[in-house]
Amino acid sequence: MLTKNHASPGTLKNYERDGFKIIQSFFAEHNVDGYSDELIDSCIQHAREKHEAGARSLHQFQMLRKTAFLLRETHETRTLQWHHLPAWNTRLLAENPSSFLVNFLASIAAKLSSSTLRNKQNIVSQFLFFLEDNGTTDLSRLSHKDLLGYLEYISEHRPSGMGEVTPTIRSFLLYLKDRGITCNDFKALLNIKYNARRTIKPIFIGDEAERILRSIDRASAQGKRDYGMFTLARHYGMRSSDILNLKLRDINWKNAEISIIQRKTGCPVTYPLDTETGNAIADYILNARPESKLEYLFLQSYSPYGKIASSSSLCHLLKRYMSSAGVFHKPGDWKSTHTFRRTLGTRMLEAEVPLTTIMQVLGQRDPQSSKAYLSMSEKKLSECSLDLKGIEIAAGGWQ
Repeated sequence: MLTKNHASPGTLKNYERDGFKIIQSFFAEHNVDGYSDELIDSCIQHAREKHEAGARSLHQFQMLRKTAFLLRETHETRTLQWHHLPAWNTRLLAENPSSFLVNFLASIAAKLSSSTLRNKQNIVSQFLFFLEDNGTTDLSRLSHKDLLGYLEYISEHRPSGMGEVTPTIRSFLLYLKDRGITCNDFKALLNIKYNARRTIKPIFIGDEAERILRSIDRASAQGKRDYGMFTLARHYGMRSSDILNLKLRDINWKNAEISIIQRKTGCPVTYPLDTETGNAIADYILNARPESKLEYLFLQSYSPYGKIASSSSLCHLLKRYMSSAGVFHKPGDWKSTHTFRRTLGTRMLEAEVPLTTIMQVLGQRDPQSSKAYLSMSEKKLSECSLDLKGIEIAAGGWQ
């Protein structure tokens, strides 16, 4: 079944070595010949304990979990489909706080991108877990003391993110007050202004972007797809969410244009379809795209050939191609699909393209978003430096 689902020989080897053989040995130790849900759970728990003790790597533990998940699905359905592995031991909110959170997110969902909504969900969830851990499960009894305790806790654990945390908690508590859940919106505690976090994120230097594209094997079906996706990122600075949601009808071959509505901003953007990008997309559609009734241009490279689930999939692919291209990367260095976008914006700024034009190309509404590219341009930064006129030197040093 794995082979029919286009698992590579290397993937099959990983499943066998770190999954099937370990499960077989565990069942043999317990003298069980047939399938058992209980024993599968015990095997996973045993592997978890070995991982936490340092006797098994995270990769080995995750491979065992994936294998067990697929075995369970195959036993129950006699079929095998690719799924995202459920998070291990995910903590769940109590019923009432969970329903408040779901309804709050629904009330603001239309105004926000999916990534912003997830961030707000994480912030409010963390707030509710803190209250639960400190004995407050009834939000109608939320007190100033509870909120002060949370602000003290979060300022220690997430000091650089307070500019995001306080507005989110403020809007959540206002939502609760408007619906009569609490009698106080706690504005006095949450109106403190925090400086928003500013992180200087990298761009691709020299020919790094070109090397990444050249490292893709365009002879394979997956390579044709990946080359098309990353060409869009490089040439137009398209966000990964827009690449993954690009539809076949968005491409006007007759007028050589790509027209989309950006998922993050809701702004319409039309790009001229250049020859290289057009050829890459056409090669994928004609020679590699699976037969499907789905409207999305780029599909998974394995059965059931659905829509690519998330932007993290593109990031994993990019890291693999960066490694092949010899482009340096380390965890937490902010190199992702978005780096193509930052690189394009920076290069346009260095080429004296007006800020208004950069905003139009990238589909941005706020000029501050485009000004961030200045921080990555050494040429433009040098123009901001002040001369030393009026600063006198005395006694061999600065005064």
